[in-house]
Amino acid sequence: MIVAIAFAALATPAIEVATASTTTAPAAQTIMITLYASMANPSGWGLGPVNITNPGPTLTVNQGDTIMFHLFSADGATHMLVIDLDGSGTRSSGDVVSEPFNASGTAFFYPNTPGQFTYFCGTHELSMQWGTVVVRSTAPVSDNTPWLAGGVLVLLVAAVGFAVYRWRHVPVPRKALPKGRGARNGRNAKGKAAARSRHRSGH
Repeated sequence: MIVAIAFAALATPAIEVATASTTTAPAAQTIMITLYASMANPSGWGLGPVNITNPGPTLTVNQGDTIMFHLFSADGATHMLVIDLDGSGTRSSGDVVSEPFNASGTAFFYPNTPGQFTYFCGTHELSMQWGTVVVRSTAPVSDNTPWLAGGVLVLLVAAVGFAVYRWRHVPVPRKALPKGRGARNGRNAKGKAAARSRHRSGH
């Protein structure tokens, strides 16, 4: 009966945690980023014409988004945005490369691979104008916490059942009679048996 009550009490939570939840990936969207390039003092990249640094600002985007760069030359010189996707440190065919600009320009980036990538100016040295693009993964993530909770419930029910089984089936030792009392009872029983035997024999 106790085992049945324990199972009934825990049945509902166990059903609720039977399925692991999954975090849904965010919907892809178009992100606009403004960057200013400069080789003047200071040189580098910035989100505005007066906050240019080297390295430039870290740009964080999501996998699957469309990134549209609005590019400006803060010093009037010609610049070129390069996102080094192959990690070569130089402009190559697999990279994101903008058209050269000395006033303004645009470039598009379609981040399909999560990770960290360097961006730099393709018309100047990488060490003089560079920054980091972080592409965050948006793959759905399974949450195993409900499964762990379900395992704890199963163990709890098993422990309760085992305790009840032990309580019902393990024999409880009876208290032994005092030594003198046991002896007297034994002698009385023998005396009664002898009396019955004499009575039957007619003595």
